[in-house]
Amino acid sequence: MKPMRCHKLAASLVAGFCFGSVHAVDPDEFAFGWPLELSAESDFYDVALRAEVYRHGRSVEQMAVLDANDEPMPFYRVVVEPEPAAESLVTLDVSPVYQTQSGELIDGLTVAASEERVNLTFGVPTEDRAQIVAFVADARELQTTPVAADLRWSAIDQPFLTTVTISHSEDLARWNVIGTGSIASLAIDDTQVLHSRIPLDGR
Repeated sequence: MKPMRCHKLAASLVAGFCFGSVHAVDPDEFAFGWPLELSAESDFYDVALRAEVYRHGRSVEQMAVLDANDEPMPFYRVVVEPEPAAESLVTLDVSPVYQTQSGELIDGLTVAASEERVNLTFGVPTEDRAQIVAFVADARELQTTPVAADLRWSAIDQPFLTTVTISHSEDLARWNVIGTGSIASLAIDDTQVLHSRIPLDGR
């Protein structure tokens, strides 16, 4: 907001359903407003808009900055990008889900609980032909909604690229997909490419 030199420093900001003009404006015609305290002479003043401004005014044309005589003063709106939220990494243990060569899942889920942790373990197959098709992680210790999963695995000599789907369940029976993405460990010339992060829908 840039005040005109000929005006006093006392000013107010109003927003709502009244369109400003070059003549004096009645603040009572607006849906919302508050006084601005401008402590010293300056070419520009930054004014943080309140939530009520966006609630009552749908565009810049429905806002006005008034001087002490209720006359509109020139201003413009600047969009400020929010600062990125700080992230913290929480490590979760996983239990494998096995599948036999015939396509049947191995049953036998066991839960071992202690004061420190809860371990979920699916029955280990007796056949060598069984393969791991999924992992189950106990995420009840998380205090906030996760924004991404950063998968970690042991070093593999063979490069790979695969798609991973992450689902959430509260009862291990009904599952909702909350993230899908690709993980990769590739070698391109002398450059090693590693991608392990999958964004999550935290709704």
